Amino acid sequence: MVRLSRSFSLLPAALLLGVTPVMAERVGVMVLDASGSMWNRIEGDITRIEVAREVIDEYLQGRDPEVPLSVLAYGHNRRGDCGDIEVIAAMELQDADTLADQIRALNPQGMTPIAESLRLAAEQIPRTAEAADIILVTDGLETCEGDPCAVAARLAEQGMAIRAHVVGFGLTDSEVQQLSCVTDQTGGELFQTNSGAELARALSQVEQAAAEPIAEPEPEPEPEPEPIPAAELTAPDQAPAGSVIEVAWTGPDDDKDYVTIVEAGAPEGSYTDYTRTSRGSPVTLDAPE
Repeated sequence: MVRLSRSFSLLPAALLLGVTPVMAERVGVMVLDASGSMWNRIEGDITRIEVAREVIDEYLQGRDPEVPLSVLAYGHNRRGDCGDIEVIAAMELQDADTLADQIRALNPQGMTPIAESLRLAAEQIPRTAEAADIILVTDGLETCEGDPCAVAARLAEQGMAIRAHVVGFGLTDSEVQQLSCVTDQTGGELFQTNSGAELARALSQVEQAAAEPIAEPEPEPEPEPEPIPAAELTAPDQAPAGSVIEVAWTGPDDDKDYVTIVEAGAPEGSYTDYTRTSRGSPVTLDAPE
């Protein structure tokens, strides 16, 4: 019986143990719009910046103080300067009252560099963090020729789990949808708010979403092994003992494949004289004595 054989190595199967995921160490970064349009009025005679100060003050008092936070603001130092972005609170555990005072001191007057602010916000996230939430509160769209959608795409490609949330304050539905690419690509929340109550509710929902662990992606299933193609052998019907015979073959051609002669019914893996298929077809074999 002439047999085309393939050598295999058997590996132990991997064991998967299901465990309950633990809450990853997370941090937050808030990006505040302090551009000139924040002086527009939103509730009677109250300006957007006045409403935002009060609401963010309440938000800081109610958020989890054990989660490190960094705060950036743009447009509060210089008019017409797209580089006017400042880290007003470095990444650390924050005192709510102190941080609220810093935010109350912001004086809106400049541009709206959303894309660059998101990029700088990502730089505040320490490498040791396992998850992060960026919260953008803005009353306008990009005015500095940046591309927030492209920045969000780069955030999504990072190894760390980063969600970017957008809270539109005084924006139209159409304007808010122009920023939906940021949340769509990072798995964040998108809000349209037009009052202090709506702004407060949106920030509360963002805090709740940030407290939830970011789901780990499902592991890719192991690919099924490719079936070995069928082999066909052509050999003489009879051969004298000890003679040299010629065998032609077609089919697979792995580096370790070989053609051998064994007794009929011999167990898998047994062999006598053999020739590697890498020598090409036909091959020659010595018939057993």
